[in-house]
Amino acid sequence: MMRYRLLAIWTACAVEPLVLQVPRRSFIRLRLMSDFEDLSHENLLSKWVKGIWTGLHNSDAGDPRDPGNCLESKAYCYRPPWHITRPSYFDSDLDEEPPRRYTLQVDTNKLLEIAGPAGRLIVSWTTGGPKRWTIAQNLALSIRRNTPELEPMFVFIALDADAVRRAQDSGFNAVLNDGSGDLQDDIWKMRWLIQTTCVSLGLEVLVVDSDIVFLANPFRHFFFDSDVEAMTDHFFPAEQLWATWLRPAEHINTGFLFVRPSARLLAFLVEFIDTHYHGHEGPTLRDGMDQRVFNKFVMHKMEKSPPEVVSRYENITFSGLDWQGKTRRFTPRATWDLPMGSSDTITMRILDPVCISHGMNYFWRKAYKLKSCDGSGQPPAVVHVNGVDPKMYFLRDRNLWYVDDWDDRFNDSTSFLVYRHPKGLNLSADFEVLIAALEIGAYFRRRVVLPDTMNCANSPAFFIYNLSETMVDEPGCTYDYFAHANGLYEVYSRVKPYAIEAGIAREPRFKELSIQSIQQLQQSGSLLLREELLSAHAERRAAFPSARVLEVDDILLLRDGLRAGSFGLRMNPEHVFSCAFQEPLIGAMACLDEPYVEEFGVEAMCEAQSFVKGCGPVGICCCWPFWGWGEKLQYFTGVKWDLPCNCGVSVCETFSRRLDSGSESCCRHAGSTSLFPVTDPGVFYCETNFSWSGPTGAEDSNTYTSQALVEFAANKRTVQQSFQTCSLDRLLRRGDAFRETTLRECNLQFSSFLLRRSKWRQLRQWLDWVFEQRRSLGNASRLIASMEGSVVADNTGFSFGKLAHDTEQLEYIISTGREELHEAASGFRSLLELFAKLQKGAPLREEVEARFAEVRPFFNRALHLPDLDQSAGEVPEFLPSTADWEGAALDVRTRGMAVLPGALTASAQKLVRRWLLESTVWYQSLQNGEIHKSQLRDGLHGAVGFRLVQELQARLPTLLGKQPLLDITSYRHGQQSSGLPWHCLDGIVVAMFWFGDISDSVLEVSGRNSSMSFCNGSRVGPAPALQLDGFTREQAPTPARSLACPEGCLLLWQAAHAIRTIHRAKVDTFASRPVELLLLFGNYADSGAKAAGFMPTFEGKADSWGEHYYARDHDHR
Repeated sequence: MMRYRLLAIWTACAVEPLVLQVPRRSFIRLRLMSDFEDLSHENLLSKWVKGIWTGLHNSDAGDPRDPGNCLESKAYCYRPPWHITRPSYFDSDLDEEPPRRYTLQVDTNKLLEIAGPAGRLIVSWTTGGPKRWTIAQNLALSIRRNTPELEPMFVFIALDADAVRRAQDSGFNAVLNDGSGDLQDDIWKMRWLIQTTCVSLGLEVLVVDSDIVFLANPFRHFFFDSDVEAMTDHFFPAEQLWATWLRPAEHINTGFLFVRPSARLLAFLVEFIDTHYHGHEGPTLRDGMDQRVFNKFVMHKMEKSPPEVVSRYENITFSGLDWQGKTRRFTPRATWDLPMGSSDTITMRILDPVCISHGMNYFWRKAYKLKSCDGSGQPPAVVHVNGVDPKMYFLRDRNLWYVDDWDDRFNDSTSFLVYRHPKGLNLSADFEVLIAALEIGAYFRRRVVLPDTMNCANSPAFFIYNLSETMVDEPGCTYDYFAHANGLYEVYSRVKPYAIEAGIAREPRFKELSIQSIQQLQQSGSLLLREELLSAHAERRAAFPSARVLEVDDILLLRDGLRAGSFGLRMNPEHVFSCAFQEPLIGAMACLDEPYVEEFGVEAMCEAQSFVKGCGPVGICCCWPFWGWGEKLQYFTGVKWDLPCNCGVSVCETFSRRLDSGSESCCRHAGSTSLFPVTDPGVFYCETNFSWSGPTGAEDSNTYTSQALVEFAANKRTVQQSFQTCSLDRLLRRGDAFRETTLRECNLQFSSFLLRRSKWRQLRQWLDWVFEQRRSLGNASRLIASMEGSVVADNTGFSFGKLAHDTEQLEYIISTGREELHEAASGFRSLLELFAKLQKGAPLREEVEARFAEVRPFFNRALHLPDLDQSAGEVPEFLPSTADWEGAALDVRTRGMAVLPGALTASAQKLVRRWLLESTVWYQSLQNGEIHKSQLRDGLHGAVGFRLVQELQARLPTLLGKQPLLDITSYRHGQQSSGLPWHCLDGIVVAMFWFGDISDSVLEVSGRNSSMSFCNGSRVGPAPALQLDGFTREQAPTPARSLACPEGCLLLWQAAHAIRTIHRAKVDTFASRPVELLLLFGNYADSGAKAAGFMPTFEGKADSWGEHYYARDHDHR
């Protein structure tokens, strides 16, 4: 029997209310929608009715697959009145990039049907590839087994057809997403697109990574009082949540997010996607770890006034960041440039990290034993397999693997070996026994079941992380409590089939296998063991094949006997493992993080020299215990992780090997005399020459969400501090061998970031400082890395044209009264004359080289930069308001180009000419020295140029007002130059002024179609775009228009058009040489993929540092 509720509605002119009889189920939906929109039932219904009447007069019904539209069907259906708009600062009318996607391209009707009347989904995503699907299948099976009531609302977003097929074959819901064609980008955005899609449909959604395991219903642990409820990676959130010295990724674990729909949350999520939409911002990469990016986004919102995000944990409310105390890291807080916030606040609740457990709390600490989660000692509701690697190892070892794949892993010939690992040993003895077991596994061609009885007290975290309490009822610890889990498992389980996880002994299929002791099988003494081992290796089978599980009582006794030849044959450990030089991975140690050291002082730092290096078996390393354990122990608790890198074993030894330049320390097996040990491919058995002292920069310092960038833009840190962070990262991770390379790369990164966000004051500070570092006088021995193209020096050689230009410029500046430049000018003139004779055949090469060495301290240096700040401030306006600016903007939009005569006032024109004539910033020589180039990032950054940019944006608000400046560049032409060749410029809109004798000069602009074919995706602009010399094409585009105008005019065109300039006049005097001043506006159109590839380290997608012998393709989040 259907139940009804009565709903009374007063209309505007009614004398008495309209009474509606509403089904109880529909009334619940209505109440839910009222809560979503913060409207009364009456006002909400009125809004809907008005929308219905409006829709009846609108013939565009909309696409039912569009999340903004919803068809009433057998599924519950609600269409929120929220519109997804692009909150970008780019002008979409001119921007060439394809429309941005903020929602999934999926069957939304199916999502609504799965959500049902409750309007709630649990969503994960996967491809159909075996590796990803297997982990995803384990998630789904954990829901089916442990929380079957949740399975109907669980759905996979399938990234390919294989994933749909696999999910459906297993009986799980799946919908296919029509991706962008860039799978990696889709994966980066996936959790955020899932949320926007569901929120736009009015659905609650729990978005989970595929490496989650459900053990109980997590909704019992939610508060339902916030827009977002999220997992955290903290151990002690009440004390450390939102502390600014911590790595940002600690605060919110994005692998488990529950969101409730609202218009403000939708806007928040779309803004996040939009702000980080592309994988590159010009030369700078997007951080591959979206969790870290989202945390920084949230922290930025929390820091606004008023805050746009408020966080909660238990009964604590965080309305801002936790600055801990009076920090020494930042400039005075009163000087910070912080944005104003809005009153539309997102609330974000952080969930209990014990009951909604991250990987370290569950797999390592077993923290649930210390706290009641649905009953004392009961396991958490969910476990995230993050912070543990390899994931498959921990899932199997801790018996959270629900996929029945025994027959895929093993066949009838797979044999195992078990042994009794003694309890209570010290660290070195524990690992000596473990290594002996691996050797026996190799000799007997069996997989040794790894021990779970190692001594937990050997862990430095034993007391501080409460292992002394949580491990009391356990037999002991597995090796991963001390050593890098991925190392041992990768080398001795995946690459070499010598080992298997300890947890397999608890599996039912393993317990069914026959087990026999070696004493039972060996009936005839040592001869039988010898013959069996020889036969096993000859026949490539397990020794004693009748026993699927072979038991060894004293593994050390057996191993030592086989090594010593006591059984009639001598086994060689060199065939089992290689010896490697074990060193700490400095960049991973959180106790070396720059913010941590600056916050608590150098006395809190774990110096790199304090780690005990040494020789040990490859893959077994006790100073690489990552993912929240060893590398963060001191940082979280103050307790040092002080285990030796080789775990204290003596199976490998150090020896010294002579080199031509001295000697080096190397490793080999104990007792070996080999100077060149045989090792597995890629093993480093000698100590590297790398040394490090002091703090380290964050591993995402080369991305466009780097804290160094953000904090400098907000004036929180000085130029020197910001460069230091960038430098630390580049020295440690990017391989910079010279400071000059670091200056160049950091300059590209910082200037691009500041330009894109129009941070003029900070940009000027940065460019002034870095320009002084790169181009100042008195550093003749220092190379200068050019800002153009690849990393090359531009002060170690010269061309005749370049030398002639510099000489003429210096002589011109002297003619204006700058007598101090005489020394440099006379040296250049003398070298020019000598070089001219050399070119005519005179044998003067040595004299030329000697003379160049004399003038090199002045070559490509900042010899003269006119101080025009005051003069620029005295000019009332650079661009007259009387010019037809609206007409010019309309012409650019409709015709692609525009000419605006009289765009510069006379005083501004004079000032700009002086700026370009007197600034010795023309460092690049093109076309055999006939064209010389200057650019914003290498000296062309004065007040005059910035004033031009800002007035252009003010005069052309609809055209340039939302476009960031991309670059300022200028070209000066020599006597033989006929102009700039055909090329395509980066950005969206180009503005050009030209100066000098341009009475017979024209700008030729090609049509859009011809330009598209000619440009072929390449542009000239700041790195990573091409240089002008690199833009060579066999065929020129077809000119569409020729534009001519006098000095002081403005030429504008859409950057998608190819252009060239033609200068027919031959000019003798330096001051009259034609000069083009180009201002590029918009985002990078040239492919950012030309930038150096992103190489994430221990928190990213792949272990580039470990590829030499293991750690391939693991997701370490």
